[in-house]
Amino acid sequence: MGKIDSSYFLDRTLVNEKLGIKDINKELSLEEKYYPLDNLINNLGKDYKYIILECDPDNNMWTKWCTRIGDKFLFMLDPEDGINNSPMIREMDEIHKNTPKHLLVDRQLIIFHQNKNTFPTNTIKLLEELHPISNHYHIDINNEDDFNRLARILTGSSIGVAFGGGGARGIAHIGVYKALIEYGIPVDIVCGTSAGGMMSGLVASRYSIEEITEIFKNFGKNVKVKWADYTLPYSSIVKDPKLIEAYKSFCGEKKIEDLWLPMFCCAVNISSAELTVFDRGSLWKALRATTSLPGLLVPAVDNGSLFVDGGLINNMPGDILKERYNSKLISVNVSPEKDLIPNFSEFPNQTKYLLKKIFLRKKFKKDYGHIDVPNLASIMIRSIMVGSAKKTNEVAKISEIYLSPPTDNFKMLDYDNLEKITEVGYKYAVEELNKYDLNQIINS
Repeated sequence: MGKIDSSYFLDRTLVNEKLGIKDINKELSLEEKYYPLDNLINNLGKDYKYIILECDPDNNMWTKWCTRIGDKFLFMLDPEDGINNSPMIREMDEIHKNTPKHLLVDRQLIIFHQNKNTFPTNTIKLLEELHPISNHYHIDINNEDDFNRLARILTGSSIGVAFGGGGARGIAHIGVYKALIEYGIPVDIVCGTSAGGMMSGLVASRYSIEEITEIFKNFGKNVKVKWADYTLPYSSIVKDPKLIEAYKSFCGEKKIEDLWLPMFCCAVNISSAELTVFDRGSLWKALRATTSLPGLLVPAVDNGSLFVDGGLINNMPGDILKERYNSKLISVNVSPEKDLIPNFSEFPNQTKYLLKKIFLRKKFKKDYGHIDVPNLASIMIRSIMVGSAKKTNEVAKISEIYLSPPTDNFKMLDYDNLEKITEVGYKYAVEELNKYDLNQIINS
C-alpha cells in the first residue's frame, strides 16, 4: 500500500499511540469510543486522500468501527488458506452479512499468490463464499508490478484497454499492445469483443508478445475454412469444431476469474435480446460466444441461452470497463469507418462467379480479375460492425487514448498477413502515442 500517494495507514496499535492510550478496546467507555476515532479520521482526512485501516483478527470495538467508517472493504487472503483457515475473514464476512443492505460498502477480494509459476485456480469458490464481491484481483507477491497495479486500481487511476472486434484485422492489436509496452504504459484491466475478446484473454493470461503472435498464427491456420468445413445451411453455413479446438488449444481449462488481470468479453444473448458480459466461467466458451458470427457459425449455447458476436451491440466495450473500474481508458478500434467499397456497378452472377473461381481459374481472372467481390463472411462481419458503429463512436469520445489502426487494406479473414497487420498496428500506435502527454495520463 506504500505505492498509494497521499495515504495514511492505521491499525489499532497506531491508533492507541495517536490517542495516548494502551488499548482503545478497554480504556474508553462505550459512549466515548467512537468520538475520538471519528475526530482522528476527520483530522487525517484534511492531509491525506486515502486512509487505510487494518482490522483486528477478532470482532472487537476497533474492528466494528473500521467496518462502520470504511468506504471500501478489502478481503485479503492466500488461496491455499481459503476462508475456513482465515478466522478474521470469516468473522468480517459474518459482520458484513448481518449489516443492512443500505449500509453495505463495496467489497473487493485481493488474492495473494506465493508461487509465480502456478496459474491461479478455484477463484470461483472464494467468490461464492464471500458473495457479494464487486471485483477481485490476483497478486503475485514476488511481482512489484502487481502491487503497483493494485494501488492504481484502488485509487481510481488504473488504465484499462478495450480491444475492438474485426476478424483478422484484430491482429493489429498485437502491434498496438507491443507499442504500449515499449512506451511504459501499464495495462491493468482488459476487455474486448470478438477478435478483441480473444486479445484481451491473451493479455490477461500474461502471454508475451511472441506467444500471442504464435497463438494468432496457429489460430489463423486452424480456422481457415475448407470445403469439408461447410455444412447444410440450416443454422449456419460452417461447422464449428475447428474453432472450438483452436480456442481450447491456448485456453485449456482456464477460467476468466482465474486470469492474472481483470478481463471480460461481450456477446449478444439472442434468447433474451441483451448484451451479456462474460467475466466468469470458461475462457474458451466465452471466446466462442463473442466470436459467433450469426449465419456463418451456429450460436454458442450456454446456461440455456444462445449467444452470437457481441459486435452486434457493442464492438468495443470500453464504456463498460470505465463504469466498472473507474479506469482511464485506451480504446483500440480495428474496424475502418469505411469498408467494402465496391469497384463494380452490380454484383456478378453468383453461380458463374463461384464456378469459374473454382474450376476455371484463367477464365475467372479474365472476367472478374479487375473487381473485388466481398465474400459472405466479410459482409456478415461488416454488417455486425455497422450495427454498433454509434456505440463505438461514443466509446471513442470517453477514451483518454483512442487508437484506430488503418486496417482497411486487409480482409476480414486475412490471417495469412499476420506480420503485415501487426506491423501496421505497431507503427500506427507509435505515431499516435507520440501525440499524447503520456506522463500526465499515466500519473494523474
